[in-house]
Amino acid sequence: MAKVLIVDDSETLLATAREVLEGAGYTVFTARNWRECRTALSVRPDLVLVDVVLPGYESGDQLAVELRKHPMTADSKIVFFSSQSE
Repeated sequence: MAKVLIVDDSETLLATAREVLEGAGYTVFTARNWRECRTALSVRPDLVLVDVVLPGYESGDQLAVELRKHPMTADSKIVFFSSQSE
């Protein structure tokens, strides 16, 4: 089954997304920031879901640039999302 990496700083969103995606049969990995994301890249995810707004130095688009450079995710699909209404 496909491997999905979710990058978001919200524990609630990570838990909910994990439950939904695992229920659909996906293997799910989560990260709250770029440091945790780098650790999870060894699984070579098929899809990376990235929060547009991440705390700290990285934003979602900066993270996507780094993911494209990394050999484990250069070919992964990247999808941006946000739980913020504005």
